[in-house]
Amino acid sequence: MYIRMKYHAIGLVNVEQNVKYLLFMLEKGRKLATELGTFDNDLGTHQITIIYDRREVAESDSVSKETMKQVTTLLNDYYPEILGEFLVLGANMFYRAMWQVIKFFVSKRT
Repeated sequence: MYIRMKYHAIGLVNVEQNVKYLLFMLEKGRKLATELGTFDNDLGTHQITIIYDRREVAESDSVSKETMKQVTTLLNDYYPEILGEFLVLGANMFYRAMWQVIKFFVSKRT
């Protein structure tokens, strides 16, 4: 899943709408991968990578920050074995500091 913040329009949607859209895209990606045969629980190939591209973006607004906090929690709580990697491109000091706090709350299994 590739999330490109370059196209995020500040003030267009709220946190709840963002979270619903990201979960919709995650489920759509899982379905597509299953149909293509690249996502098979029986074979153990059931992990995804999310690339969160922040390049070419000014400081993010409070909606995108809160969205990422909620999505991180949802991924940890409901998709722990599906998330293989979560990569942040163009991470600023906020994201580096946030990871230093969040990593203690992410389950060992994740």
